[in-house]
Amino acid sequence: MSLHSYASTDLAKLVPVTTVQLTNGSGQVLLSSVNIVRGESTGIICSTAPNGSKPRALFQWYYRQGNQSAVLIVDQSISTTPDPITVPGQSDILISYSTWRLTGNASYHNMYIYCQAQDETSTGSYIKSDEVLLNIVYPPVVQLSTYQSVDNVTKGMQGFVFICNIIESNPVPHANSSSWFHNGSIIQGQTSSNYTLQTVQMSDAGQYMCTARNYYGEGASNSLNLIVQVPVTTVQLTNGSGQVLHSSVNIVRGESTGIICSTAPNGSKPRALFHWYYRQGNQSAVLIVDQSISTTPDPITVPGQSDILISYSTWRLTGNASYHNMYIYCQAQDETSTGSYIKSDEVLLNIVYPPVVQLSTNQSANNVSEGMQGFVFICTIIESNPLPQANSSSWFHNGSIIQGQTSSNYTLQTVQKSDAGEYMCTARNYYGEGASNSLDLIVQYGAEIKDFSVQRGTTVNESESATFQCSVDSYPKSVITLRRESDGMMLKTVVNASQVQYWVQSANCLDADNYTCSASNNISQPAVRTIQFFVKCHPRLDFRVSFVNVTYSKYLRDAVLRYTVISYPPPQFTWTFLGNGSESSDLPNSAKQFDYGQQSELRFTRLDTSDFGSYRVTADNTINGPATAILWLLIRGTPEKPVNLHPTNIQKKQLSLRWQAGYDEGYPQTFIVEISLDNITWNNVSQVSAGNRDGWFTTVIEDLIPGSEYYFRLYAYNINGRGDLADVQLAIRTLKDVRASARISVGRAVGVGLGGIVLGLIGAIFAFTIRRHLNGSKCSCFRSKRKTDDELHLCSNIELDQQTVQPIYDELNKGHTEQKVYDRISPLEG
Repeated sequence: MSLHSYASTDLAKLVPVTTVQLTNGSGQVLLSSVNIVRGESTGIICSTAPNGSKPRALFQWYYRQGNQSAVLIVDQSISTTPDPITVPGQSDILISYSTWRLTGNASYHNMYIYCQAQDETSTGSYIKSDEVLLNIVYPPVVQLSTYQSVDNVTKGMQGFVFICNIIESNPVPHANSSSWFHNGSIIQGQTSSNYTLQTVQMSDAGQYMCTARNYYGEGASNSLNLIVQVPVTTVQLTNGSGQVLHSSVNIVRGESTGIICSTAPNGSKPRALFHWYYRQGNQSAVLIVDQSISTTPDPITVPGQSDILISYSTWRLTGNASYHNMYIYCQAQDETSTGSYIKSDEVLLNIVYPPVVQLSTNQSANNVSEGMQGFVFICTIIESNPLPQANSSSWFHNGSIIQGQTSSNYTLQTVQKSDAGEYMCTARNYYGEGASNSLDLIVQYGAEIKDFSVQRGTTVNESESATFQCSVDSYPKSVITLRRESDGMMLKTVVNASQVQYWVQSANCLDADNYTCSASNNISQPAVRTIQFFVKCHPRLDFRVSFVNVTYSKYLRDAVLRYTVISYPPPQFTWTFLGNGSESSDLPNSAKQFDYGQQSELRFTRLDTSDFGSYRVTADNTINGPATAILWLLIRGTPEKPVNLHPTNIQKKQLSLRWQAGYDEGYPQTFIVEISLDNITWNNVSQVSAGNRDGWFTTVIEDLIPGSEYYFRLYAYNINGRGDLADVQLAIRTLKDVRASARISVGRAVGVGLGGIVLGLIGAIFAFTIRRHLNGSKCSCFRSKRKTDDELHLCSNIELDQQTVQPIYDELNKGHTEQKVYDRISPLEG
C-alpha cells in the first residue's frame, strides 16, 4: 500500500521503525564481524526485526574503509523481500528484509558495513544497524620451490630440499599441517614445511607437490618435476649392420650409407645431444654441419633400466671422393649439459668403388677400312679401390659378350666388315663391375649392289607401271644413281643412301632400255649392275633417230635407205619397191636388206637410173598392227669435198690457205672457210665463189694474233646443198713477235687412222716430224736435239711449194677424213 492510500484518520495507527539488525544466512545476528569465504557467494540480511514497523520499511546499505566516511552501496545484488512477514501476535506489524548477496574477495577484507531502515511513509527517522567488519577468509595459498634446479639433478646428489611456502592464508595454518606427494602418492610421515632427499636416487625422479590446511580448507602447491639425470659415459660408432667401428669403415662410392653414433651400452638420462666432427690428416677437427645428420626422436631404454635411454644420431652420407681418408668421430652429452662431452673412437673413411673404366683404341675408330691389320681396343682402369684382379675384364660387341677375352686389350687381327658395331669393356673388383664408355667401330667398305630389280618384272605391257629398286650395302652410304643406258640420262640420284627407287607411272616403248644402277662411296671402285627392261608395244617410228624420207644420191654411187622403229618384240621388216608409180615386190639387184633389231637398212651399190624412186617399208611384230613408211631415193648432187688443203705464207697476223676444188656436180659451187679457237665453236672467215671453175684456189686470212693457234676447216656448197668437209682440218700457230729471225710454221698433221710420219727436209739442216693423235690432239715437228717450244729457233720465211708438200698430202690422203696440223720447222744447231 502506498503512502497516499492511508487516510489521515489512520496516521495515528502508524508504527515507526525502532530496531534494525544484520544477520548471516543462518539467522545469526551480526554484532561486530562476519567471516566470508573468499570466492564463495554469501547473503547478509538487514531486517527490522524484532519490532517491525507499520507500514513496511525501506532500506539503505553503506560501507566504510577504516576511518573513511561511509559510502552508500549501490549494487544490483541487493534485493528487498517483496512480502514482509508479520510480528508474531501482531498481524498488522510487518518485519521487512533486504539482502546483499556478495562473493568474498580481497577488496571486501576489513571493510565495515551497516544498513539503515525507515517506514515507507517516512513518519519516523532512519534507524541504523550495528557496523559489522567483513573478514575475508580462505585456505592457504602454497608454493613449492627448491634451492637448486630440479632439471639439474644427478644421481647421488646430497641434500636436495623441497620447500613448501605459505604465500597467504586466513587464518594461518597450524604448524606441521603440511602433506607431501611424490608422483601422486602421499609421502608418509612428512608434515613439515620442508622435505629433504638426503641422497638422490633414480627412484626419486618424478612429480612433487605439497599441501597446507586451515579451518577453511587445504591449499595445494604447484608441482615440480624432479629429473634425475644419468650423464653420458659411453659413445660408439656403428655401421648399418650394428658393427662397432674402431678404426676404419668401407663406404661404397655413390651409395647412401648410414653411420650411427650412440650412447650404448650405458645410455643416459635424459637423452643425449650429439656433435659430429671430421679431420683430414693432421689438421684440426671440424664440426660437421649437415642436414643429413639426424637424431632418433625416440631413444630406446637400457635393458633392465627403463628410465635410462640409449640415444642415436645417424649421419647418412653418400660416398664420394671428398670423404676418402677422412677421420670422423662424434661426441655426446646429455641434453641438460649436466655431464661433459664423451668422444667416440676416430674412424677412417675408406671410399671404395668398382673400377672406373675407359675404352680407347690405338687409332681412330671412325676411319677404319676393311682389311686393316692390328686394330687394338684398350680397356684402361682410370681408378678403382681396390684394384681389380688381373684378367678380370670382359669384352662386348653389340651387346654380346666376346667369349674368351679377359685381358685389358682386345685386338682385331684383320678388320672385317662384320667387326663394325659398338664395343665396350668391363672390369670387376669386390665392390662391383665398372663398365666403360662405348665406342662405335665404323668399318668403311665399298659399295656392293645387293639387288637391282623391277618389282613387276623386267617385261611389262605398255601403259603399265614399273618400279626400279636398287639396294646397296656400303659404309659410308653411297651416292646411288639410276641411268638409262641408251642416252645416258640420269633418272634419279640419291646421296648418302642405301636404296633408291624410280617409278615409271605408265611405261611406253621409249622406256625399254638397259638400266644401270651405280653406287659409289669413294672407298673402292663404283659398283655397277645393269638390267634390261622391256616394254611390249607395237612398232612406231623412233623419233629419237633422224628420219630421212628423201635420200639424194648419184648415178653409180652407193646409197642407204634407213628405217628405225620402236618395238618390242623386235619387228619383221618388209621393203617394197614402188618405182615411179608401179608397185613391185622385187627389189632392184643393187639393193640388199639388212635388219638390226629395231632398224632396217636397204643398201644400194652402184646405183642404176632405174633404182631411183619410192620404197615402202613395213615393220610388224603382231601387236596392234604394223608401222609403214614411204622413203624416196632421188638423184641430186652436192659438190665433192675439196682436197689438198694446206697453209702457205704463215705470218704474224695473216696466213694463206690453198686447196684444190672437187667435182661440182655440174652446179656452180662456193667454198666456205671456217675458223675456230677451240676446235668446238666455228665461224665463217672466208667465202670464195668458184662458179663452174675447177683447179686450185687460195684465200688470205688476216687480222690474226701473233703466236696464236687457230683451227681451219673447208667445205663447198651448191644449189643442191652443202658438200662434205675437206679431207683435212688444220691447226696453225702464227709466228711469234719475239725474234728478228724469220720463222715459218708448217706444223703437224693429224688424221683418223694415220700413224706417225717422219720426213727429212732440207738435208741435215731440218728435222721434220709429223705425228698423229686422235681426238684433235696435235702432232709436233722437232729438232733432233729437242728443246722446249719457246726455245725453237725458226729459220727464214720459206713458202713450201706444191712439189715439197705434196708427198705429205699423198701420204695423209690414205684412208678417210684426216685432220692436218702444221707446227714448226727448226734449224739444227751446230
